[in-house]
Order: sequence, then structure tokens, then C-alpha cells
Amino acid sequence: MLKELWDVEGTIWEEAGGTGEGQVPGAGILDANLGAGLMRLFQKKTGPVAKAAPAEKKSKKGQVTTLVDGKRALKGGILLAAFKDHSQVRDALLVGDSEFLSLVRVEALLEIVPTEQELKKVASYQLEDGERLAECERYFIAVREVPRIEQRLQILRMRHTFSSAIQSLRGDIKQYHAACEQVLNSKQFRRVLEVALELGNTFNGQKASGTRLSSLLEFLTMKASGDSRITLLHYLCSVLKTKMPELYDFHKQLTSLSKTPKKQNEIEIELRDISAQIMLANHELSNNAALVEDSSDTFYANMSEFCKEAAEKSEEMEEEFNNMVYTSQVSSLYLGENNVSMDKIFEMLSKFIGSYIAAQQEHTRLIKPDMVGPG
Repeated sequence: MLKELWDVEGTIWEEAGGTGEGQVPGAGILDANLGAGLMRLFQKKTGPVAKAAPAEKKSKKGQVTTLVDGKRALKGGILLAAFKDHSQVRDALLVGDSEFLSLVRVEALLEIVPTEQELKKVASYQLEDGERLAECERYFIAVREVPRIEQRLQILRMRHTFSSAIQSLRGDIKQYHAACEQVLNSKQFRRVLEVALELGNTFNGQKASGTRLSSLLEFLTMKASGDSRITLLHYLCSVLKTKMPELYDFHKQLTSLSKTPKKQNEIEIELRDISAQIMLANHELSNNAALVEDSSDTFYANMSEFCKEAAEKSEEMEEEFNNMVYTSQVSSLYLGENNVSMDKIFEMLSKFIGSYIAAQQEHTRLIKPDMVGPG
């Protein structure tokens, strides 16, 4: 196209175009034949406009499709790698097969429990020819008809861990109770406290018939004025060694204190956790067993006996714990510590025994026989 010059006044085109309004310079020079020849020779040839070919639909053959969150899909793929056939998981969940669903597998499946939204998403997705779903999605499809998957897995986990949890809890209660009994019944320990009290009365010019255990043990840490390496505990060791050798190894009657017993509140927390799990499991059974419509779903029926036995054992542990609490209260009162828990007393006694054993190794080097007097 020519760039038209709108204002031709004073230019060559004014002279070429004549003076008439609307006249175009050069108009009439070419006749019709020349004009037609010009157009045939130089005008671009245009053919019929070709229609664009429809876009070919991309095939999804061989494609692995992920429908859930990327991180969740990756984690699910790793956790589910141990299962070759997801239908085996479905069948095991329907019958409560704790042999196939080991604790390790149950823990893994609890990390990839499908949500309602995920189940609906995979159920409604239409696969194309050759397209495959990712590992996580295939698992969701396999178990989508199993009701209350998470609750079933939690009951299976409890079944795997219940026996060891009860055994551990019983061991802690037994050690706590034994430590109380040893403190209550050890005649040697009682006589050692009497000797320590006598040392305190002699040093302070008192005639106290008793004292708080915490005060007495604190007194035994006092250092000698002439030698800061020597404490009253070293002196007590020397007195027992020379005057009352039968009491020298009194701590051997307190073997349960060689390791400080687990705290009472920690034991109670574990007991309450076990009881809560059992309560939830029995609640699950009582509320949902009757709702099962699939005859192949025998999970609740198969778990009922275990849950019943677990509840009975939990009640037994509750009774053992209450007996332990009573014994601890009696023990703290016996030691003159009305306002101090037995947990704290055990800590004090464990520390005292450890210090006493160390003093046994040192007192003969630090204290001369004449400091104690003739045997």
C-alpha cells in the first residue's frame, strides 16, 4: 500500500493532478487492458482458505495419573510399597487379620488413611484406555468399601501393643510397690537412720526423737571444718564400719532403689491411656457391630473377645495401681514426710544411697581410725 500524502498543495503532486477537486494525479494514463494486465502480473494469488485441522486428542496410554496431593501421593507410594496386592489389605481389614496386618504395616496404613473427599474423587474418576492411577489412588479404590478404616486400624494397633503395654505397666507398678515395701520393712535402714539421728543430736546438742527424712539427709552432706573433702556421710560410713558392721551394707536391702522407680503420675498417665484406648475400642464395637451389612465383614465379631479380655485386664491394673498409691501414702507418712510425695522421697533416697556407696569407697582414706574411736 502507498502512504498517501493528504496535503499535496505546493508539491509535485499538485501540478500532476490538475486543478479539479477530487482529481487524482495520473488518472486515465492506464487503460482498462493495461490495468488488468498489471493486476494479473503483480497481484498475489489467493486460493480458497484452508480450514485448520482439528487438534488431535493426546493419548493417555501409559500415563500414571495422581489425583491426591503430590506430597501425600509420594508418601503413600512409599508406605504402600510393601503391599503387592491392595485387595489383600481390604480383606484383612474386613476380618481383622492381625497376622497379615502386622504392627509395622498398621502404623504405615494409619499414615495414609483416605479422607471422604479423596474416596469420592477416585471413585468418580473415569480412566481412559491405557491410563493408570498411581499407587495411592489404587489403594483408595481397593479399600473404599471398607467402613471406618481408621478406627479398625487403631483397634488392630491396640491389639498388637496391648500385651507389652500391660507388661511394662505392671513392671513399673511392681517396682514402685516393692520400693515402698523395702523402705517400710528394712530393719537395717531404720537402724541406720537412728544412727544418723544420733549424730545429728550429738552435733547440735539436741535430744530430738525424730526428724524429717529430708532434713536428716541434708544434714549428712555437711562438710568437716578442717577438711572440706570429708562429710558427715563419710563419718557415718566409718561409724558403721567400725561399730556396727552388720549395717554397713544396709543398701543391699533396698535393691528396688538402685534405679529410681517411675513417677506415680507417669504410671497413671500410661494406665489412663490404655484405659481410654480400650473404652474407645469397646465403644466402636457396641455402636457399629450391628450396622455391618456385608457378611464377609467379620471384623467386629473377631475383635469382641479381645476387647472384652483387654477391659478385664485394665480393671485389674486399675486395682493394682490403687494399691500402689495406698502403699506410697503409708510409706511417706512412715518416713515423717506428710507433705512430700513418695516420688520425691524415692529421688532423695536414691541420691542418698548413691552418695553412701561412693563414701564407702572414700572414708577409709579420708578418716583415720582414731577419729572414730576404738572399735
